[in-house]
Amino acid sequence: MKRIKTKAKGDRTYRKCRALLEAEGYWCEKVERVSRFKKDDLFGLFDLVAIKPAEWRLIQLKTNNKPNLQAFQQFYDKYALDGMSVEVWVWYDRVGFKIHYAL
Repeated sequence: MKRIKTKAKGDRTYRKCRALLEAEGYWCEKVERVSRFKKDDLFGLFDLVAIKPAEWRLIQLKTNNKPNLQAFQQFYDKYALDGMSVEVWVWYDRVGFKIHYAL
């Protein structure tokens, strides 16, 4: 079985998520900063921001492993605004996306 590199797998997950959101009418932007030595997500949590009039989503993308959702829930509890959602999208190979929301 051929193994795919982690970065390539993450990029594939990002493209699938972005395509789904853009099909729903969202404007999407990747927000992580990558340098030679490190990668920083927005607020240390999010990979993607999706915006629609009066609605915006902060999204963390993962592949095959669900992270601990406590940090996302704490962020939402402290900074929630009208029309904002905090989401973790996990792509499971041969299954598809499972979306976890902070409420």
